[in-house]
This record gives sequence, structure tokens and C-alpha cells, in this order.
Amino acid sequence: MSSNKSSSSEFMAEVRCRCGDLAPMKMSWSYANPRKRYRACPRYAGNGSCRYFEWMDYDVSERVSNVLRGLLKKADKHEKEIEKLQFTIEKKDHELKMKILESNLKFLYGFGIGMIFARFVISIWMRSGSVNVGLMQLH
Repeated sequence: MSSNKSSSSEFMAEVRCRCGDLAPMKMSWSYANPRKRYRACPRYAGNGSCRYFEWMDYDVSERVSNVLRGLLKKADKHEKEIEKLQFTIEKKDHELKMKILESNLKFLYGFGIGMIFARFVISIWMRSGSVNVGLMQLH
């Protein structure tokens, strides 16, 4: 024996508004009507507007509405906090990249100065005539 269970949200017939467009089901996340489903024409309250709008759900209890509003407030607060943290991360990442670049430039500058100094010392050493002495002699 097979059971054919279906909830009201699993299958709902397509609904067309007065102007003939498909009116999709949407969910409100407004403060006044959190999580309340509705259907509206895609051109509802826009240019060339259609006036088709219909609530699909009954009003929820005041307690449920308050809980949903509180959760929405918390979610908004957390989203703002996440945005602030992402901005801080991006700022710190930029600062770190600048410090790495500065460090690399300082290294290259020091290395260049060292190479110039070494060349200067070697040229003086080569001119001094002591080339035949020390490490340059092979026996």
C-alpha cells in the first residue's frame, strides 16, 4: 500500500494575474509580515503596474511574529558585524601586503648597497698589487 502524502507547499497550481503574467509565490521578510507567503504580479507596484497581490498564509500569532522579528533583528545585527569584520580583514590584508613589499624593497636596497661595496673593495684589492698573495696563489 503506498501513501501519497503532499503538503500544501509541495505543489501549488500556477496562478496568473489579471494581466496574464505568472504570479510566483514569494516570502515576505518585512518587519510587519515576517515569513508570510504571498503571490504578486511581477509588475506589481512598478511601471505599468498591475494590482494583483494575494497573501497565501494566515496571520501568525503575536508571539510567533515577535519571535520572528527578534530573529530578523539578530540576523541583521550579525550581517552588519560580518561586514565590519570583512572590511577589517581586507584592511589588515592590505597593510600586510604593504609591509611585505616594504620589507622586500629594504632587502633589495641593502643587497644592492652590499654588492656595490663588495665590488668597491674587490677593485681596491685588485689595484693594490696584492693579487699574487693569499688565496689567489695556486701551488
